[in-house]
Amino acid sequence: MSEGRIIRQLLRSHVHRDEEGFRRAARELIDRERTLNHRLLADDLERILVNGSNGNTGLAGGGTKPPTLWEIPKDKDKGFPLLGLSRPEIPWERLVLPPASVQMLENLADENHRRDLLMAGGLLPKRKAVFMGPPGCGKTLAASALATALGWPLATVRLDTVVSSFLGETATNLRKIFDFIVQDRFVVLFDEFDALGKERDRGQEHGELQRVVTALLQLMDSYRGASVLIFATNHPFMLDSALWRRFEAIVPFPLPKEQDRVLMLRAFFRSVVHSAPQLAALAKATDGGSGSDVEWIATEIMRRLLLEGRSSVETRDVEEAIRGFRQRMEAVASLMPQIGRKRAKGGRTRQSPRNAS
Repeated sequence: MSEGRIIRQLLRSHVHRDEEGFRRAARELIDRERTLNHRLLADDLERILVNGSNGNTGLAGGGTKPPTLWEIPKDKDKGFPLLGLSRPEIPWERLVLPPASVQMLENLADENHRRDLLMAGGLLPKRKAVFMGPPGCGKTLAASALATALGWPLATVRLDTVVSSFLGETATNLRKIFDFIVQDRFVVLFDEFDALGKERDRGQEHGELQRVVTALLQLMDSYRGASVLIFATNHPFMLDSALWRRFEAIVPFPLPKEQDRVLMLRAFFRSVVHSAPQLAALAKATDGGSGSDVEWIATEIMRRLLLEGRSSVETRDVEEAIRGFRQRMEAVASLMPQIGRKRAKGGRTRQSPRNAS
């Protein structure tokens, strides 16, 4: 059967919910790709078909199944879901990042969009990336933008549920997540990943956490799915050194520079009248701050405008927002010594990741 006829049969079976006809046509497609020596593509199609036979129908492949129809894996102890699914709509333009970081993200999307072309040449797209940088610098937003660009659901792993107090249960939860994400194509976000991937040779770490890292490394090595895995960390120097060679892309998320903060503020105020000096004052006030700090100060002003029925930013709005921002930063700074002491009990000094053995 020609490729065109196979595709027509697949679509016809999908429309009529003919599972048997769909699988028969899919099997013919796999055999055809093997005949053409497209082994990686044939193996990938075979994997999708096999997963479908285990109760997850192949009719919904490619990230097209509505999130509400998935059977989300749950924690055995309390029955809480181990991840959440969403369909974000975040364009690349929302990201304010260094050009090199944006290019890495766009390349990641392009490679996975054109996966079949790479596989026909015996290659695979990058599927494991680490997003590293201070809190509030756009790591979660970038994962949402990547999911939007690919048209795939965003699967956000709930680490508070994954990490269990029961011996061996955390590794089991991780295996459930990896078993789930091979069923379709997702952008999978492991946020606050340093909570799971801590260096194993740290003397303070419990043996259970060391076993979790070992299990995670094994799952990453054996992963053959089409989903893109994003590991976001605020503390890259805490990650186990063996993890670094598993990451196929390392995307930095630095604190925004002054011109970046101006761009972000301009985007926030695009629907109201504002001036360049106002943006400059707000950008200067948030020096050393993250993207979320810029969002906070801009939201304070927008909230006031909406409540007062105004469409223009005034000097008093800027002054009050800056004053509130400084008070907020002072309150946070007063807590830092306590937080620092708690972290010092189990933390390691900042140093470059050692070479993985």
